[in-house]
Amino acid sequence: MIESIDLGTCDGCGVCLLVCPMDVIRVDEGGRYVIAYHDDCMSCFACELECRRGSIRVEPQRARRPSLLVAAAGAIGSTGDARDEAAPKADSHGSGETR
Repeated sequence: MIESIDLGTCDGCGVCLLVCPMDVIRVDEGGRYVIAYHDDCMSCFACELECRRGSIRVEPQRARRPSLLVAAAGAIGSTGDARDEAAPKADSHGSGETR
């Protein structure tokens, strides 16, 4: 996750704005580059790698987010398997027809 932008060494080139896929960095009213959406950073290191002044520090660890699959399973039903809910059901007489 992006940790800091050293405003003492940042020259305002704007490369970080161009390479960030999550639009985490913005320019404030004073023309300073700031971390506007800290939690959206996906730790891809693009800003840190492309910063020619070495002004950006990205921490490789980030907090784990809740699993989207677990949340979806709770919304689907008791089996927790979306495939079970989407699969056609055979009739109870064994004829192979689906309902």
